[in-house]
Amino acid sequence: MRTTVSFPPIETLIPHEGGMVLIDKVLTYSSESIEVLITKQASSIVALESGEVPAWVGIEYMAQAVSAFAGLRALEKSTVIKKGYLLGSNRYRAYCDTFPAADPLVVKANQSLLDESGVSIFDCQLLFGETVLAEAAIKAIQPEDDELIKRGLS
Repeated sequence: MRTTVSFPPIETLIPHEGGMVLIDKVLTYSSESIEVLITKQASSIVALESGEVPAWVGIEYMAQAVSAFAGLRALEKSTVIKKGYLLGSNRYRAYCDTFPAADPLVVKANQSLLDESGVSIFDCQLLFGETVLAEAAIKAIQPEDDELIKRGLS
């Protein structure tokens, strides 16, 4: 069942602050998918002088959409919003070199896998209107114990 309602501010759903918050708001959310809106790419810290955004930023847009999905799921379950980690992407394809400065862009992310360890895979698309600008499978993890990840990274 797809739900379209008023959602909490993005800053409360993802672990980024200030200029590193690249997505603007949640448009739709369900138990398996999310759509987020990006409206201020021309003034973003990742924008080129032209206002366009390099296509490699699409992975981060997708990762932030996945993070917002995890934040909403935590709120839905009345649990604490935990950090997640981007493990990588599969089949990232950008169909342009830069994303247009014109608004808006939309990221659609559909969860295709969630295992008991907290690893999930999302099939993502970045769209300008009906045109797909980029797509990828995003792999992320949201472990129960964040300390295990921190020790593994040090």
